[in-house]
Amino acid sequence: MKSTGKGIKRTKNQPVFYEELKKRRNIMVTNTAWENLIKASNSLEISVSELIERVGRNMYGNIKKDDCD
Repeated sequence: MKSTGKGIKRTKNQPVFYEELKKRRNIMVTNTAWENLIKASNSLEISVSELIERVGRNMYGNIKKDDCD
């Protein structure tokens, strides 16, 4: 499990990074996309879930294909 990096102990039903709790979702992606998500999240030292959260919150601005190669 990856650390919060904030010195905050995780508590059930308490948000750590955002003002709201995450909900379980299901996504379907190709094996290639999943492997690239894992590589990107590992290089950023965050989980795939957190990477998707940040993209969804537009925390990376406009992501171009060249940024992910």
